[in-house]
Amino acid sequence: MGNIKNLLENFQNFDDCILLSIKWTDFGNTLELTFDYIWDENGKLRHNLNEEEPIVLRFKLVQEFNFKSGLNKSMVLEPEQINWGINEISCIRLLESSDMLKQYESLPKGFHHVGIFWEFDRQIDIIFSEMEIIKRGLKIASFKS
Repeated sequence: MGNIKNLLENFQNFDDCILLSIKWTDFGNTLELTFDYIWDENGKLRHNLNEEEPIVLRFKLVQEFNFKSGLNKSMVLEPEQINWGINEISCIRLLESSDMLKQYESLPKGFHHVGIFWEFDRQIDIIFSEMEIIKRGLKIASFKS
């Protein structure tokens, strides 16, 4: 167990990783985001980037999920030109002083806000209580409020 900010930093904030999938489970209370993780155990770019290295971020007790696609004019006019590069994120950050959390302060568990950012006008915001990091089917890190 650790704090969310440190957990994300231990994984280079998923900088430049590719978002592969978004999946809802547990009757819409759990959200799983799968990333192709591009860093090795030393924080260096992996040499085998042609092979996927999936890591799942599992968010539990999700209160909010907001996705802004940020498609620009050329993407709207020529959607067939969009490729895997659109899913390369810039980073994932814990947003500690988020106004979005205020409405959940009275609940018996703490809630947290992470933002997933791209280098263009695309963004995901998730409000949740617990987080796990899964690699090769094994929980390798977690956070509970």
